[in-house]
Amino acid sequence: MNQPMALTDGYTFCIAGTGTEYRLCAPFLLPKAVDPIAMLAVANQSLDLHPCAALSQDASRARSAAAFMLLCVGRAAQAEAILREVISAQMVSEDDAARVSSELRLVQVLQRLDRADEAVTLATQVVCRLQPKSLMRHFALHHLGKALVQTGAYDNARAVLSEALSLRQALGKSELIASTLEALSLLPSEEQAVQHPYGQSWHIGQSG
Repeated sequence: MNQPMALTDGYTFCIAGTGTEYRLCAPFLLPKAVDPIAMLAVANQSLDLHPCAALSQDASRARSAAAFMLLCVGRAAQAEAILREVISAQMVSEDDAARVSSELRLVQVLQRLDRADEAVTLATQVVCRLQPKSLMRHFALHHLGKALVQTGAYDNARAVLSEALSLRQALGKSELIASTLEALSLLPSEEQAVQHPYGQSWHIGQSG
């Protein structure tokens, strides 16, 4: 019996040009390199060119992207170490937009390492820091929703992902819309959803 095509099957995402393409894969739509060998080579080259995140904002951003590439090729522990160093540097430099990107990459690393509760905590902190009109808000909500799915907090995940979907539909970005629709498809029906500790603690609209 043929498996139904996932909504994101038609989309390949790219981090930094040729060799850094990735797809979102089951069960929690985490990134996986299309060509792991090519992506690892690009990541290592970038890390060699930018050996210290504290040198500049550009170096921190480059190392953050390289760490995400490492996640895509299965090197989550190494990616975590680099991202924590990068986030510390971005907090000092007050590079807020880049810090959000790095933190959301770390959320995915924590998911890959089966530390979904930590991923939820971090993603929640990011959402709460962002202003309602922030252009990063839909990314933060999307990744929080995916992490909530992994913990089994289905009611909260549905609410968070629905808000992310609404924001993405307003932007009209088809690949982002497909990604959030795919995340929503991971959820059981509302009748099947079970109660979960997170379910009564997260309320959309209270993040400021």
